[in-house]
Amino acid sequence: MRLISVVSALLVTGLAAGTASAQNLVISNARIIVGDGQVIEKGSVVVKDGKIASVTAGAPSGAVSGSVRINGAGKTVMAGFIDVHRHLIYGPPDRYFTEQAVDRMRELLEAGFTTVQAGGDDNAAILELKRRVESGQIKGPRILAASRVVTGRLNSDDEVRNAIRQAKSAGYDSISEIIYPNGPPPAPPTEKETHNLAVALDEAAHPLSVRGRVNWQHLQRHIAIELHVPRQIHFAHPARAELRADFVTAKFCAGDQSH
Repeated sequence: MRLISVVSALLVTGLAAGTASAQNLVISNARIIVGDGQVIEKGSVVVKDGKIASVTAGAPSGAVSGSVRINGAGKTVMAGFIDVHRHLIYGPPDRYFTEQAVDRMRELLEAGFTTVQAGGDDNAAILELKRRVESGQIKGPRILAASRVVTGRLNSDDEVRNAIRQAKSAGYDSISEIIYPNGPPPAPPTEKETHNLAVALDEAAHPLSVRGRVNWQHLQRHIAIELHVPRQIHFAHPARAELRADFVTAKFCAGDQSH
């Protein structure tokens, strides 16, 4: 199947959407997989200011003057994929940008990914990768950058809240935090670690209006439920849950970026 992976339906979700604001695009004469089971054999997609404005059979409707126009020539158009958890930067950041970044980002686009949520990388490097993609220096999918903030090691509620605010003001889209229990496996997180995680989730959800989600592989289920975590991802197989130390990664993400 000849494929044009065009634009994710979630391209404008969350705080990183500003980079999409200048996109006015019309794709016509294309086979469109709508995503709800409908397939339009000869249709058009109109994008206004980075948002999908219309998907119609036949000629495009409501296109903005001056939009970039693409003749799909019968190729298939579908929403881009969203990778909700990927570690992007391996090895020393300098070498990654010199030797790998351009190729790795191109490969993601060619595979149909238009948005990638970083799963935990070098703090400065992932923010730099986001900047280079947004500026057009590197062609790649939209990067949702995660900042590592180990809230479980902080000593007060104020320290936790300030750490979340500083990461947010620096331009990160989410905060990735790993709690390492003090006890041997399968020890659960300590009372302090659990309390600090709750404070961090509260700071993310209310003053910053950012959605919280918890990535856990070996955290006991009842802790996530008690903290009212709205979204849980990256589950471990229950049969293996007691084989390694419990830990939790909290992701405080803008909007509904994972499913």
